[in-house]
Amino acid sequence: MQDQIIQKILDYLEQTEDFVLEHLPDVIVQALRYERIISVLGVILLSFLFSCAVYVGYHCWTNPRLDKYGSWETISVLGVIIPCSFAPLLLVQLCFAVDKLIKIYVAPKYFLVQLFLSIKG
Repeated sequence: MQDQIIQKILDYLEQTEDFVLEHLPDVIVQALRYERIISVLGVILLSFLFSCAVYVGYHCWTNPRLDKYGSWETISVLGVIIPCSFAPLLLVQLCFAVDKLIKIYVAPKYFLVQLFLSIKG
């Protein structure tokens, strides 16, 4: 009885190993393609958001809304402070996204090893 169970387990493991070895190259290609597309979209989005933050901050700085006494209105002050607060955070995230994109294009094997190790735990 135990020999039959052990034999069935061994057969199952051999079938699983064959399946994994057969489909692993396709899985690697799909994972790399997915990460590449996500990274490009992330760089584009972060670049757009960073550009918008810089533009809004610069525009509010050079064209402030003034009240009747000649001092800045609250909306103009916030229009400078908020984008200037978010721009460095967006720039850091943009640098990380560009770093990931460089890893994907320059060293895809290294990137895949890091990716699979991060999935493992």
